[in-house]
Amino acid sequence: TTHLDDNQVFYFNHCWPAMIRHSALLRESDVLIYATPDNTSDAQIDAYKSMVDTHIYPPNRSSDLKWIIQSNPGHHAGAIQAMVDGYKHNYFAGYDWVIRLNADVLIQNETWIRTMMHDSQVEGIFASCRKFHCEGERHCTSGRTVMTDFTIWRPHALQHPTMWILDDDDDEITYSSHPLPFERWNQ
Repeated sequence: TTHLDDNQVFYFNHCWPAMIRHSALLRESDVLIYATPDNTSDAQIDAYKSMVDTHIYPPNRSSDLKWIIQSNPGHHAGAIQAMVDGYKHNYFAGYDWVIRLNADVLIQNETWIRTMMHDSQVEGIFASCRKFHCEGERHCTSGRTVMTDFTIWRPHALQHPTMWILDDDDDEITYSSHPLPFERWNQ
């Protein structure tokens, strides 16, 4: 997921080619780039698509690359829109796992991720924003939060992503009042 700002385009240009070369997990995966650009011309979007199609995911690869370009529903809402639309439009149907990364998130060592993905009892891999709960401070919540920049989950394990609530101040998903099927959160 990307809103194609200068920072994320920099990562696409300068970091992703090497990451893809060194990551069998990402090389072997089908890719859906869900872009929600703000104030970006069609020519700029075409240039980004060409750059990604040529340098990051060349046409001779064995897996698929698909682009979805949507209007940006807002900084925070856009953070989970790709996940909501993925279920709504069946983009995830037929897949064992979904890996959701922002363009500026890099996987430097996939060994642990692959180990977790091969464990039949693991339904999701999340980056937790907080290991503790705090009251009355900015960026604190009484619930669990998931960093939306990096999430991995089995699509069959989560059928209702619209129940996720986006934190008002951050790009994290708070779900303290909504039970999720991921019981092994702390394991």
